[in-house]
Amino acid sequence: MVKLYRGHVIEVIAPAGPGKFKPRPVIVLQNVNKNSDMVTVYCTTQNNGDDQNNIFIKADSPEGIEMGIEKDTYIRPNDILNLSIKSFRKILGKCPLMAEINKIIDDNRAK
Repeated sequence: MVKLYRGHVIEVIAPAGPGKFKPRPVIVLQNVNKNSDMVTVYCTTQNNGDDQNNIFIKADSPEGIEMGIEKDTYIRPNDILNLSIKSFRKILGKCPLMAEINKIIDDNRAK
């Protein structure tokens, strides 16, 4: 088992509609051990218009390159996914934006 730590950007096979699944990058929110599910932050190429609570990353930016993403991506810190460790495929990179992710989560928790 590969060790997954907070901030790792990983590829998982995630739900993509009723009965459908697809490879998707997510960000590990809590360290993962072999017996736990993964708590992750959702990433998508789709803009939902919530600019205050999303972080947009261009794939060719320094952050995008460090994260290992292939497409421009919206990080959605308020969309937390609990996924089985069985959905893990590979580590893509590391997210340098954990402070910004924490701030969005904390600000919305306080509401």
